[in-house]
Amino acid sequence: MEIKKFIVQVNEPQKNEIEKLFERMNSLRSLSLTLSTNNELFNENSYLYEKVLEDLSSTQKKYDQWWANIIKVYNLDQDKMAYYQIDFSEGNLYLLG
Repeated sequence: MEIKKFIVQVNEPQKNEIEKLFERMNSLRSLSLTLSTNNELFNENSYLYEKVLEDLSSTQKKYDQWWANIIKVYNLDQDKMAYYQIDFSEGNLYLLG
């Protein structure tokens, strides 16, 4: 059984931002998997491949920056970053353990 400890509720703009970033990363990953299946337009040297890879990299950086900012703003433990989880419905941040 997974134990979740409530840490803080992020504000609405913070919640919306991370939810959009999370959805974008998942969509880009799904798109790349779909396109990579026998598609010559999406080989490693193609323009489309490069654009998806750049977008995914940029989105990942924004996602990581969001978490770094949340840790700073709410004075959270940086060492436990991998164990924080956000509930998009309420904006509640939990520590998994």
